[in-house]
Amino acid sequence: MSILVASAGIGIASGHPVTGAPKCLVFPKNNPWNQRVDTLIITGCTTSGCIRGTAESAHNYNLHTIVVAEAVGDRSPKVHEYNLTDIDMRYGDVVSLDTVLGYLA
Repeated sequence: MSILVASAGIGIASGHPVTGAPKCLVFPKNNPWNQRVDTLIITGCTTSGCIRGTAESAHNYNLHTIVVAEAVGDRSPKVHEYNLTDIDMRYGDVVSLDTVLGYLA
């Protein structure tokens, strides 16, 4: 598995490439498909905006999309939970931080 971690200011010392998103999406400037990446791990804010948009784009590029549940947030807890549920049902996997750290080990 080739993994790219997409983050809004959160670094992970894992040996896997980490990209930041200066705007809402990590696409198209940072093209993980050109780096032979098949999995995108997403962290940051906001769940209803940047996280959701990045998850949708990653899904559309056939990347295995993973959102770290404890590493994303939104202003409204209800909106946050709704979007996590919808992302999990449509675009990728919403999983715990412990699960993701296991993937990166």
